[in-house]
Amino acid sequence: QVAPPAYEETVLRGGGADAFRQAMRLYLEGRYGEAIPGLKEAAIKDPHASEVWFFLGASHLLIGETEPALDALKTVAENRNSPFAEEARFYLAKALIRAHRVDEAKTEQQKLASGPWAADARELLDRLP
Repeated sequence: QVAPPAYEETVLRGGGADAFRQAMRLYLEGRYGEAIPGLKEAAIKDPHASEVWFFLGASHLLIGETEPALDALKTVAENRNSPFAEEARFYLAKALIRAHRVDEAKTEQQKLASGPWAADARELLDRLP
C-alpha cells in the first residue's frame, strides 16, 4: 500500500508556480489523477523544481501508473541537492516493488540506512522477500 506523501504549502517560484498550486489543491483533495496535468505543466515550465517532480511521481504512483512514477521519482531521488531526495527514494522503492523489481527496491532502501527515512526504509525492507 502507498500512503500519499504529506504536502505542506510552500512558496514555489518560477513559471510553473500557478499550475503547481492549482494541482496541489486537487492533490490535497485526493484527486491525484486530476492533479497530474497541472503537475506536468509545472514541470515543463520549471524542470528543476524537485517538489513538482516529487508530487508528480507520487500522484502517478497513487493512481497505479508505475512507469511514469518511476521516471519522476528517480529524477528527484538522484538529485542530492533536493530536500525531497530521501522521501523520493522511499517512494521510488515502493514503485519498484509494484513493478516487481524487488532487488532494485531493496537497493534503494539500503541507501536510506541513516537519516529521517531510515526507520521507514528498514520497516519496508523487513517486509520484502
